[in-house]
Amino acid sequence: MSHPEEVNTTIARINHQVADLQSHGLTRHHTEILRNRLGFLWCEHDIEPGSSSTKWRKERARRNYTDVQNLCQGLFLAAVLAISPTECARTSFDNVLEHFIRLDNYHSYCVTLSSNDKTNLESLAAENGFTNNLGYQKFMRTLFPSGLSRGAL
Repeated sequence: MSHPEEVNTTIARINHQVADLQSHGLTRHHTEILRNRLGFLWCEHDIEPGSSSTKWRKERARRNYTDVQNLCQGLFLAAVLAISPTECARTSFDNVLEHFIRLDNYHSYCVTLSSNDKTNLESLAAENGFTNNLGYQKFMRTLFPSGLSRGAL
């Protein structure tokens, strides 16, 4: 992703995903991707098998996803859907992240999700055990400002 055209392609994939979310909300396919990727991001991972380089890549991917989340929840949702943890862990992803950091605002990345989408995300969180994760709670409070459901603070 060190070439500008590769960075632009990745940015375009994220932008396309935002447009898709704005038009259609979360689909079943999205929910399956989120089940794996949000679990990867927000589930406890104190003891993980693998080499030190594997652990480094996983931590880097989590950090990069979190950096995107700190910019804008809609952008984060689109990035999680469009970009695999492997791609997010690459040092070249820094160029994509830098692009988004430099934006003046994130209005075009706002998404409105349905109450059904909210229910699906809450179920996914309960099934995977991350309802108490602060990143998840911030995500839900921002996307659904009327409040979290019972059990989550």
